[in-house]
Amino acid sequence: MWGTRRGGEIDFVSGPRDAIEAVEVADWARVDRQKATAPVRALPGRAAIVATRETFELSASANPLPAALLLRALSG
Repeated sequence: MWGTRRGGEIDFVSGPRDAIEAVEVADWARVDRQKATAPVRALPGRAAIVATRETFELSASANPLPAALLLRALSG
């Protein structure tokens, strides 16, 4: 886990410290906007994905993506 300045955490990060990419795992029925944008706020300018149950949305502030789709993309 990676800590944020406000005492939160980001579940997974990868890459060198100056180019970290983040993945937050969220088991929410509905996406919590405050929590979904935490990786982007904690690591500005870095790629960040929020793995969700079903929500899919791409935006500048958060990228909720269904966990099943994320796993499929990672498997090649």
